[in-house]
Amino acid sequence: AVLRLSIHSMEGREIVRLTENTVLNKTRVDNLKHVKNLNLWGNDLVDVSLLQQMPNVEVLSLSVNKINSLQDFGHCTKLQELYLRKNNIGDLQEVRFLKPLRHLKILWLCDNPCANASSYRPYVIWHLPQLQKLDNVDITDNERQSVRRLSEDDIANMAQRGDAPAPKPVV
Repeated sequence: AVLRLSIHSMEGREIVRLTENTVLNKTRVDNLKHVKNLNLWGNDLVDVSLLQQMPNVEVLSLSVNKINSLQDFGHCTKLQELYLRKNNIGDLQEVRFLKPLRHLKILWLCDNPCANASSYRPYVIWHLPQLQKLDNVDITDNERQSVRRLSEDDIANMAQRGDAPAPKPVV
């Protein structure tokens, strides 16, 4: 089955956007609010703003796409598992958009440019203390304890090692 994704040209680049029809056809539900699990691996998606209309989604698999921001995920407050390997998330500070996701237990961000930062793992664990697994590696008690000792200044210094400005938190 071929998925219909909306493609828009922006400054000579194609932007592949997630559409309501795509999600409803893939999940076989009648309303975006009923979506619990969505797997759209490898679809060259860039624009996933439609996620803002899926507050009840629990598992999202959007690996191997072209997503460059985590902002739209902050609206999926029931999210428990988020798979975003091999996307274009470059700024480690994007992780702050996931702070409202108190139920998030599993996060995969490996193979994104942000995961190359030396402070990647402690930075993510500090901002998302409820995580149990990061990139398919269990978060140990020792790791949690060492991250808890970091101050807000330590975390801010980690974030400043990146080039992009800090994102505005989701309200």
